[in-house]
Amino acid sequence: MECLKECKFSFASDVWSFGVTLYELLTHCHPALSPPAKFLEMIGATQGQMTVLRLMELLEAGRRLPCPSGCPCEVSAAPAP
Repeated sequence: MECLKECKFSFASDVWSFGVTLYELLTHCHPALSPPAKFLEMIGATQGQMTVLRLMELLEAGRRLPCPSGCPCEVSAAPAP
């Protein structure tokens, strides 16, 4: 979240990036299942800077990407940081 608000990068943002990469691998990089496509489904139609603001609101509310189908339980049951 701090990378969106303050352009700061940390171990937390590295973990987030790893999670997004893992998500893409688990969805076989299907464009309709990509993290950006899923977040756009969650926040609705927006454009420009409004997209980033809506994404930050979504994340601050505790919303996250849905678990991909076929995700191993070892991954989906991992505790949140």
